[in-house]
Amino acid sequence: MDVVRNIIAGVLAAIIFGVLVFLANHFFRPPPQVSGLWVFEVTYEKTDKRTYKDMKVSYEVTIVQNEEELHGNGEKYSELLAGKAELTIYDQVDRIPIKIKGHIERKFFEPDKILINIFEKGKNRPSSTIHNLRQNADGTLSGDFNSTIARTSGPVVWRKR
Repeated sequence: MDVVRNIIAGVLAAIIFGVLVFLANHFFRPPPQVSGLWVFEVTYEKTDKRTYKDMKVSYEVTIVQNEEELHGNGEKYSELLAGKAELTIYDQVDRIPIKIKGHIERKFFEPDKILINIFEKGKNRPSSTIHNLRQNADGTLSGDFNSTIARTSGPVVWRKR
């Protein structure tokens, strides 16, 4: 009988501990605050289009955060082809618009994940890109991306403006 009581006590203690960890994580460690104006740069490390390899593309976006949900708008404003010294900066009328949706995935024992889906209305066709980010101690966001633009992928860094 003592064994059964010990098992029940252990299970109840584990449940109570789990609830306390959840509450502490949810209420005492708020999600990252990402509302505002951001600039991010992607580097095309892998791509189906050889001329895109190692190209750097920059975007400026505005993010609105509602608890863990994110949305916003922005535009592609520059690109630098690998091996070229000259940065291409798009004029206001030539910038390519993007729409953003995302959410913050809360984690208990590791940093929260920020997942962002970007819809780009490109010159040739629409595309979709997913960013998988974490917030760094300096406030930047970094991680990796995967895109339907020539099946590109690589690192991405976000900096608050």
